[in-house]
Amino acid sequence: MEQPVSVNEKVSFRALLGLKSYRYLIFSQFVSNMGDGVYRLALIWLMKVLTESPLLMAVLLAAETIPLIIFGLFAGVFVDRGNKKMIMVVSHALRAVLILCIVLLFLFNMLHPAVLIIIAVLLTTVSAFFRPALTVAIRTLVPEQYMTQAQSLSQMIQTVVNLAAPALAAGLIVFGMEYAFILNVITYLLGALIILLINEKELVLSTVSEFTARMIMTDLKDGIHAITKHDFLRNCMIYFTILNFLTAPEAILLPLVVANVTELAMLEISFFIGILLGSLCINYLNRYDAIIYICCGISLFSIGIGMFAFGIPLVWQVICVFVNGIGSAFVNIKMSTLITLMVPKEVLGRASSLISVMVLCAMPVSVFLVGLTTGIVSIFTIFGIIGGAGLLIVVLMLLNPHLRMKKEQSYEYTEQKSGGISF
Repeated sequence: MEQPVSVNEKVSFRALLGLKSYRYLIFSQFVSNMGDGVYRLALIWLMKVLTESPLLMAVLLAAETIPLIIFGLFAGVFVDRGNKKMIMVVSHALRAVLILCIVLLFLFNMLHPAVLIIIAVLLTTVSAFFRPALTVAIRTLVPEQYMTQAQSLSQMIQTVVNLAAPALAAGLIVFGMEYAFILNVITYLLGALIILLINEKELVLSTVSEFTARMIMTDLKDGIHAITKHDFLRNCMIYFTILNFLTAPEAILLPLVVANVTELAMLEISFFIGILLGSLCINYLNRYDAIIYICCGISLFSIGIGMFAFGIPLVWQVICVFVNGIGSAFVNIKMSTLITLMVPKEVLGRASSLISVMVLCAMPVSVFLVGLTTGIVSIFTIFGIIGGAGLLIVVLMLLNPHLRMKKEQSYEYTEQKSGGISF
């Protein structure tokens, strides 16, 4: 058990990393995110190589989100009631096995696009249980006054890793597609071993020996209530569902505007450099309500993606994706902090799963529709529609009275200001 942190202790990265169990958790995230970054680029490129079909690429991405929607409704209940540490370890191990299946099928020339889609669906099914477990683990291991730092540090570590991952993926793919997936297998297994080192009784505590339908439904209602009782969260989820519907197709549109995997890797790297810069800048931005920074982030993202409508050359594509990354960091860090602190820890697993379900539910439809219409409507027109609609959402959010007066420190705790970096 970690020693309690004094309220007078400075809120700093050094103090946060002084928590031994949290260091293990963040190192595990570092390792597994490296594999994830390589996998994401390799997966979409593998489907492009196998099919050269925008529609099947859209089906792949749409199918990946379906398990998060279906199982996300129940995964949080199992996480809140079950052994969080074991859920994370088993999730890593199962994903390693599934990625290994891709490697073996590819090497024996037996990898059909339909099989690739099925394996991708199984991978995200397992992820539906891992994500809320990770959220609860962070809330359990990190004192409340450090929560913004923890969210920002997670974002920065993920960003630094993802800066290297696309270049690493492109290099591995040049030597052989299978090497990119083999690396992901290794990182998942190593991530599982690191999580086993975490020593925190609350993470291995299981509050129920048997799950019943009645108990699951009751827990789901509690999770829904934890979200809907907050006007801010309830309204944000509506807007973010619409935004995800609009922005989801970017993942299949970007590979269609580049000439090769190296250019795609350049866009990925630029995006994550933007996230890194945004993650650093947001540390100094606490003067105004959180919604101001969230809307600023959405605006930057919308402008960046909307610029693709003008058929810009590669150098401008890199710049626009960089702007996307800055906006994404603003939105993700502010919203993650608000959600983690506004929802009681005992229902955080199911509440975070439900939030993911609500936000993701429109994505499969969006991606599939874009895949169908790419042969009818210009890709550049789609970029323009996405950018313009995103800016319209920003205007609606700023006019909504329920989204005002929501600073991180105003409802759960008061941050301890220090001379160094503080959030």
